Amino acid sequence: MGTGISIDNQRKTKIQKAAEMIKSVNDKLPYEIAMNYAEWFVDEADKYQNVDFVLLISIASQESHFRHKVKSPVGAKGLMQMMPGTAMDMCEYLRMTYNDSILFDPKTNIRLGAKYVNRMMTLFNNDEHAVIASYNGGEGGGRKYKAYKNGKMSADAIAKETLDYVPKVLKFKSKFEGMM
Repeated sequence: MGTGISIDNQRKTKIQKAAEMIKSVNDKLPYEIAMNYAEWFVDEADKYQNVDFVLLISIASQESHFRHKVKSPVGAKGLMQMMPGTAMDMCEYLRMTYNDSILFDPKTNIRLGAKYVNRMMTLFNNDEHAVIASYNGGEGGGRKYKAYKNGKMSADAIAKETLDYVPKVLKFKSKFEGMM
């Protein structure tokens, strides 16, 4: 029978909560844009069994604060701060044509970020900490972080940026889960 709440209403509720999360990070973002982003985060997460929209929003919060035109000093671009090489790989998996301008399209950037998170979730057996570390430091950064977390590697072997990044994303995630 189910819970009595239609899937459509559940989706609408998730999108509304996601928009609230986004606005809590960037209150200058127009509500309509926050709602669009929220819908895209929810829809992309729903494509993958092991990807949570709250995690995606947490990563984007740390990466760009929902500014879709940003470019980092190392070349990461867009809302999810995708590196061009990683974005090219994700485009290949998704059978999309890559060009640099797609990274500044929020919907596409979210799509590519979600695909990357899905791949890392599979690679790291749903170890969220390693996935978050890999989002910052690549697959190698994720492997090192996992070894560090398991007591098999010292913190000195991991980029300080990655060591700092994981708790920042987790702090956003904890905040957003409290909003659910």
